[in-house]
Amino acid sequence: PYFLCLIVATFIVYTILSFFFTRANTRRDGIIGIGFIMLFFCIITLLIENIVDTKDILKSDHFIIYYPISFVHGLFNNLAIIDGLTAIGHGYKFEVVPSMIISLVFFTLFSVLCGYLFVRLNKLEKSENTMQISNSWFSFKFFIPAYIFIESIQLAVNLAALEGIVILIIASYIGYVIYRRSLKITKRDIITIAICIFVGIIIGEVIFRINHTNVDDEIIIHYIRMLI
Repeated sequence: PYFLCLIVATFIVYTILSFFFTRANTRRDGIIGIGFIMLFFCIITLLIENIVDTKDILKSDHFIIYYPISFVHGLFNNLAIIDGLTAIGHGYKFEVVPSMIISLVFFTLFSVLCGYLFVRLNKLEKSENTMQISNSWFSFKFFIPAYIFIESIQLAVNLAALEGIVILIIASYIGYVIYRRSLKITKRDIITIAICIFVGIIIGEVIFRINHTNVDDEIIIHYIRMLI
């Protein structure tokens, strides 16, 4: 049962990573695409955890792409300990919480979607796109703005200093340089960075106010002035 479950979990992860790797037009971009999706849902869940108390319903470490494999290993290792088959895990306890089940169901359904899109989109691929800029919406085109937006909310919710915004802008520029393969990025890229940061900070500011109704207004005003 262990190896069968491990094969299924590995196939789920492999399907997701393969899809995002093949959305790129070069091997380098494909590897970066894997990096993007590897932590994407973890970052989103971490933001939700910072905003509300999710308890055991959502945990960020359960939403890293390879988690299905980790779950299978942890579950069967725990069963082995219970059966007395190993003494290595003395005192080890593997407790299944709702977040684990939600994660497994989510990644299973997501892998099915990725498998479907993999087959469908591959039929539309053109050989002349090879080695060109990866303009797929499942690569840089989506992930760079998404990460900028999420991190902007995170900075505002945590009432970060101006330095955090500056670092985010620099990281955004580097991301688009890698995407465009040029030190010169387009006006659309600049506008995208500005809009994602501005809207993200506004949303984060609203969330901060809701979660900290008793906060001193002078702190909020000071933070807004720093951004302006």
